[in-house]
Formats: sequence, C-alpha cells, structure tokens
Amino acid sequence: PGTKTTMELLAFLELCRQWLAAHRPAAYALLAFVSIIYLFCRQPSNRRPGDPAACRPGGRQPQRTKPRVTVSATGGVLLDSASLAPATGALDAFRRLVDYGDVYVIASEVQSDEEEKQVLKALDAAGLLAVEGFDRRKVLVCSTKLGRVAMCRQIDPEVHVDQAADIATTLAPHLPYVAVIGSTPAHPLGSENIHVASTLQEFVDVYLALRASSRS
Repeated sequence: PGTKTTMELLAFLELCRQWLAAHRPAAYALLAFVSIIYLFCRQPSNRRPGDPAACRPGGRQPQRTKPRVTVSATGGVLLDSASLAPATGALDAFRRLVDYGDVYVIASEVQSDEEEKQVLKALDAAGLLAVEGFDRRKVLVCSTKLGRVAMCRQIDPEVHVDQAADIATTLAPHLPYVAVIGSTPAHPLGSENIHVASTLQEFVDVYLALRASSRS
C-alpha cells in the first residue's frame, strides 16, 4: 500500500509539472494574483501580546496608511525596455516615491523565467530593490499588457505610472491619477487626470508638489 501511494503521488506531481509547463502565462497570472491578495491581507503589527497600550484609550495609534502607487518597470520608466539600463534619474525619483507611498513595481510582457530573472537583476543592479522602505516582494510579474491593467485595477493605487498611452487611457476612468512617461503621445489622451512627463523624475517633482499643495 505504501508503494502504491507513493507512485500515485509521483504521478500527480508529474501531471502538475506538465500542466505548469503547458500553461506558463496562466501560472504567472495565478501566482501574481495570490501575491497581491497576500500582501493586501497581511497586516504586520509591532504590538506585543498583552500590551495594555493596545487596549486602553490614549494607547499607541496605528500608523497612517500610505497611498498605494504602481510603477511600470520598463519602457523608460525605471528601466529601458531594450537594454534594461536604468532610466535617467530613476533611482532618486523612485526613492522619493517610496518615501511618499506604498509602491508596487509591475514588470509585464515577461515571457519566461529567464526574462524575469533579467528584469529583477537589472532592478537590483540599478539600486532600486535596495531603496529603504521598499518591499522587494512587491515586484510583480505578468506576461501581457492586459495583465498589467488587471494588476493595477486589483491594487487600486492613487496613481499608476506607465510608458504606454493606451494603458493610461484604459486606467484613467478607474484611478485618481495616471502618468505617462516619455514623449507626448501623438493622439490626445482626453482625460484631466492623466499627466505626461518626459521622465519619472519630472513627474515625481510635479506630482509630489501637487499632493503637498492639496493637503495644505
């Protein structure tokens, strides 16, 4: 009986391996979805068990939640799409975004494990994953632009930063702010909550000033 059970388990694992090999994009999408749900539901706390300050009025108050921010990894936002070299001023701008909000980085159109490793290596080499306050587990990967849109809708950020005008126009009705990085698109974007900037650094300068003035 023990040998039969072991053989059945090995056969099941082989079926799982074959399914994953044949449905790699679906597996990526499922993994990304589970990661997002985990990050949303996980609520770390510095409160010690039995801490009376947690129970009485005037005790420690929870920290203010930062606004969520999503950023496309490539296309000249953080990295160049072709060379994966860091974009000009991206590190400083990213550091300021992390200080301002709860940042998620989305690498899309990644078709293989090797491509995913290359993107992560480039982000790490540019110093982006080492920025204080950034959780590197919030680098999310998908295989299509539609996957990027779906992730943004699921995360529901205050602002999404992208290089693609079509992504911006798709997300604009659903998010408070969207940014397009790069040259001004040839067609009008048609939405007042879409910001166009030549670099991430330029956008962050304008956006953080805008948010600061709206809160004053």
